[in-house]
Amino acid sequence: MGERKEVAMSKRISKILVIEDSRSLLMLYRTALQQAGYRVLGFTKSLEALQAMEMESVDLVLTDLMIPDMNGMDLIPHLSLHTHLPIVVVTGYGEYRETLPKEEPAIKAFFEKPVEMRKLIRAIEDILGKEITSTRK
Repeated sequence: MGERKEVAMSKRISKILVIEDSRSLLMLYRTALQQAGYRVLGFTKSLEALQAMEMESVDLVLTDLMIPDMNGMDLIPHLSLHTHLPIVVVTGYGEYRETLPKEEPAIKAFFEKPVEMRKLIRAIEDILGKEITSTRK
């Protein structure tokens, strides 16, 4: 009986919040993630994404660092207020990797654009799998 409950929990559809100011990239991420079986909330503005997080829980955030209304360096501390929320960063500015806070445990992966969708989805699957396992202990 306990086994069935665990299987059912692992089959739960994870919800990913995507913040990307390029509408075409946002649609690309949305399509790829939905095809991989995830629910996706997509936003082109950080402030709108933060407001949505107040209304709806998500399992992971995929974000660009250069968003016009709030850059990623300012956004990540806001996202980190949501404990245990893993963050995946995708940016065209690889040099920003060195400026991210080293002690920021929420950042689970960092990719430079253009990112191969298979690699991005594999990283998200790995992160969410670990998060599900660690919350069960």
